[in-house]
Amino acid sequence: MTSSLGYSVLMIKVKPNVNFDSSDKKAQSGSALLLTLLVVSLMLVVVLSFVVFVRLELRNVIAHQQIQLARSNARLAAELAVAQLQVAAGPDTRVTLPAAADASTTTLPTSRMWTGVRDSAPYRVTLAGDLKANPNYNRHLGWLVSSPTGTAPQPNVPQFQAPFQPQSGNALLVGAGSVLAAEDAVAAPAVALPSGVGTPQGSYAFWVGDEVTKAQVNLSDPFRNDADVTTDPYRAMTVQRTGSEVFLDTFDPDNATHGILLGRTIFPEQLELLNLSTRDIRESFHDISLGSYGLPTNIKRGGLKRDLTPVLQETRDNSGVPSGPEYDALLAFQEDRIARLREETVALPASNPGFPEHVWNSLNAVSLRQDQADPSNRVLMFPPNSDMILGRDPGGPHWSQLLSWATMADRSGNSNTSFQASKTTSEEFGAVPVIARYNLAVYWTMDWPRLKLHFIPTVVL
Repeated sequence: MTSSLGYSVLMIKVKPNVNFDSSDKKAQSGSALLLTLLVVSLMLVVVLSFVVFVRLELRNVIAHQQIQLARSNARLAAELAVAQLQVAAGPDTRVTLPAAADASTTTLPTSRMWTGVRDSAPYRVTLAGDLKANPNYNRHLGWLVSSPTGTAPQPNVPQFQAPFQPQSGNALLVGAGSVLAAEDAVAAPAVALPSGVGTPQGSYAFWVGDEVTKAQVNLSDPFRNDADVTTDPYRAMTVQRTGSEVFLDTFDPDNATHGILLGRTIFPEQLELLNLSTRDIRESFHDISLGSYGLPTNIKRGGLKRDLTPVLQETRDNSGVPSGPEYDALLAFQEDRIARLREETVALPASNPGFPEHVWNSLNAVSLRQDQADPSNRVLMFPPNSDMILGRDPGGPHWSQLLSWATMADRSGNSNTSFQASKTTSEEFGAVPVIARYNLAVYWTMDWPRLKLHFIPTVVL
């Protein structure tokens, strides 16, 4: 085929013999399988994660319940300990002492720190107001430790099977974290708490320690750096130091910084952090305390002791002479006290109703004789007691002598260099030098034809 233009065109139509339908279906099928596997794997991961999360949460819930149960049991033990403390040692006439100091009980070394309670009142007042001899006078009333219902704590029964490992049925309350020696550990009987369905809901145990038997090592002198000399009498009213360096080997009582640091301590563990001691503080767990408080109670008669601060201030204002309304009120109080002692003497039975002999003698020793119940004895701090030899009991010093002694610093004019000596009278406490040492040296010399003998006395006040 020709053309005048010189071009030729060849038209070819190609029809491929390829089947794309089967390959597309295979590709789609593989993608769906892969996607299914991925979804299933993801769901498996989610399910496993959920299972693990639920198990962890369940463990946390169980642990939280156990913690709450333990805290509830601990609060219950604390409340029961306070309740037992109030019942046993609540009255003013009750005294506490460790088992090691109670000669009437048999204890083991591991229970020597159990706290016992005794009654120190020779008399008691009935609901009708009558005075009667106290049958519990000077008797052991119980131990301030936990015990199952119906059983009494036994300090002579071993509580440990090995060092710091309590016997079955006992709980370790003071262990190696608090004390260093195994004999200082404390255990007490554990009391199981029933749940009502047969399974015990844990147990509790408590031990009431006696802080009175410990030395408070963080006492400080608040007037040490006080330039006001009028505060000097307060320093003589009580001991301002407790010898803390006996327990704290690096403590310097003359170091003001050490005193400030010691006064700010709250927990015994802080003593080591403050470099006040190189000793292990666990050695002194039962010996030292950082908080010791008490009330001025009358353990023989009950109630609070009389506060002498107003009458002391009144005597100080009168230049050491006890006179004024506060002193008159003190004498009236003492006269009433003598009258009450007379009533208690009358309340005693004529013969021993069955008390141990030492108890009966003690009851009689605090009673007044009829001829001693004289109001004129109100000037005495302690009225004369009846005893085997009646003529040897003058009844103690006069109140005026006590007030004179307490205000002695005021009579010296608050002087640290001089003091006026005086004799002791029935109204005034005297002050005289005390001879601490006396030497007498004797020697001779020759001055011919005379012989000289020399005496050299030496007196140290």
